[in-house]
Amino acid sequence: MKQSHQNSVLFCESDLYALMQPDARKLLALSDEVDFPALRGQFRGENLPEIYRRLSEIAGADLMPLCETEQQLRQKMRIPADSEVPLNHQQKRFLRENYAHLTTFTGAYEAERFLGLRAIQAMQLRDTSPGYAVLGAYLFSQAMWLAREVQQNGYARVNFLARDGYFVKAAFDRLNEVLRLPVETGYVRISRQAALPLQFPKAIDLLSLPLLIDMTAHTPDSLLTLLHPIASERAQTVLAAELPMNQRMDARTQWNFVRIFREKGYDAEKYQQYEKNAKAYLLPMFAGKCATFDVGYNLRSETVIQRLTGADVTAYITHIDSDLPMRRGVPFRTLYGTSPYVSWVAREQFLLERGAATIGYDAHGAVLGQADAPSRAVQQMQADAMRFVADMADTFGARLMDMHFRPQDGCAAFEHFLHTGALRAGTEVENAFLDGQAGGDMTRVQWRLMQTDAEQARHPLPKWMRKLQRAAIRLAHDPQSIRRKL
Repeated sequence: MKQSHQNSVLFCESDLYALMQPDARKLLALSDEVDFPALRGQFRGENLPEIYRRLSEIAGADLMPLCETEQQLRQKMRIPADSEVPLNHQQKRFLRENYAHLTTFTGAYEAERFLGLRAIQAMQLRDTSPGYAVLGAYLFSQAMWLAREVQQNGYARVNFLARDGYFVKAAFDRLNEVLRLPVETGYVRISRQAALPLQFPKAIDLLSLPLLIDMTAHTPDSLLTLLHPIASERAQTVLAAELPMNQRMDARTQWNFVRIFREKGYDAEKYQQYEKNAKAYLLPMFAGKCATFDVGYNLRSETVIQRLTGADVTAYITHIDSDLPMRRGVPFRTLYGTSPYVSWVAREQFLLERGAATIGYDAHGAVLGQADAPSRAVQQMQADAMRFVADMADTFGARLMDMHFRPQDGCAAFEHFLHTGALRAGTEVENAFLDGQAGGDMTRVQWRLMQTDAEQARHPLPKWMRKLQRAAIRLAHDPQSIRRKL
C-alpha cells in the first residue's frame, strides 16, 4: 500500500489497520482497488459516507462508525466534509507539518494513530489557549494513562492524594462517565503534612526529621504547627525557651529543634491516638486492590498509607527525582521514565486544589490558613483544561480506549510550556501557596531561590549526580584534596 500522509487529511492506512479486525486488514492488504489518495481526493470534494461505504465493501467490515467519528472531529476542527470548500493554508500546513513530525517522533509510521495524538492535536487546533490546548492535553493524557492501568490491572479503587491529585481526579472521573470502568475513586486528604507526624511512632524516630522535610524553610513555630498532633502541651513553652520561634532555622538550630522536641515535646499517647484516627479514616478507602495517584516525588504519603493499612496498593506518580522511592518498599509506576527538566513548584501550581493545605487526616481536621489568593489566571487555565477533557469525552465516548498513543507524547505541549511560559512567569509561581512548603507562618518557597543559578535550574541531572559531577571535577584538578577528605 502507498503511505501518503499529505493526501490523507485525517485517516491513513495505518489508522484503519489499527481499528480493524485482522481479517479486514488482510483483505485490504491484498486488494488492488485501494488507493487512499485517489479515494480521498486532494483536500476537496470529499464525500465521507461514500468513501467509508466503499472501504467497508473492500474490507468486508463495517467501518461506518469511523465515518461518524471523523465527521465529528472535522466539525471540531472546522474542516469541511461534504463540500467543495478546500482546506485553507493554515489547516493544510498544520496537518502536514504535525503529522510528519509525529511520525518521526514516534519512530514508526504505523505507530501513529488517528484516535490518539491527531485527535488531541485537532482539539488543540480548535483552541490554542494554554489552558485548553496545553494543560487540557496534559490532564487528558494523565487520566487516560490511569484509565488504561485500571483496565489492565483490575484495580477496585483509585485514590487521588490531596492536593496535587485534585484535577487529575476530576479529569479521570469525567472520562469515566463514558468509559464506564468498574472502579471507584476517592480523594485522600492525608497530604505529606498530615503524614509527617505518622512517621514518628517513637521519639528516637525524630532524628530522621531533617531528612524528611526541609527544616530551613520553616520557623520553629511553623514546624510545630505541622507536628502538633504528636506535640505535648508544653512543647511550645520548652521550644520558646531556647529558640527564636519566628526565625527561620539553619543547619545548627534545626538539630536543636530536633533535640528539644524529642526530649521534651514529644507525646507518645497523642501519637497513638493520631495513628488510630488516621487508620479509621484510611482503612475504608483502601479495601481490596487499590492504586493511588500523586504528582510525586518521594512516596512519603504512600509509604505511611501502606504501613497503616497493610493494603495492596500500587502508587502512580508523574516522576521521581531521586532513588529514595525505590528504597521505600512501595510498588510504584511513573508516567515519565526520567525526571523532566522543570517540575516541582512549577508543575504542581497548575494541578493542585485551590484551597488551604490539609495537615489533618480528613476534611474537618486542622488546616493551614490560605496565605495567598488563588491566581485568576491559573484558575482560568484549569477551567479551560477541564473543557478539553469534556470535549474529548463527548466527542469520542467509549472509543477513547481505542486511542493508541503514548501519554508522554500527549504531555509534550505542557512540558514545553513549563520550559518557557512557566519559567518566565516567576511571580505567579512565587506567590503560590504550595502543599509541600506549607507552614504556620505563611512560609512559601521563593521562586527566586530556584533561579539563583539559571543553568542549575534547567539542569537535566538529579542533585546527587550533580554532586558527584562536581566531585569528579575537583578530583581532576586537585586529587589530593579529595583523598585528604577520604
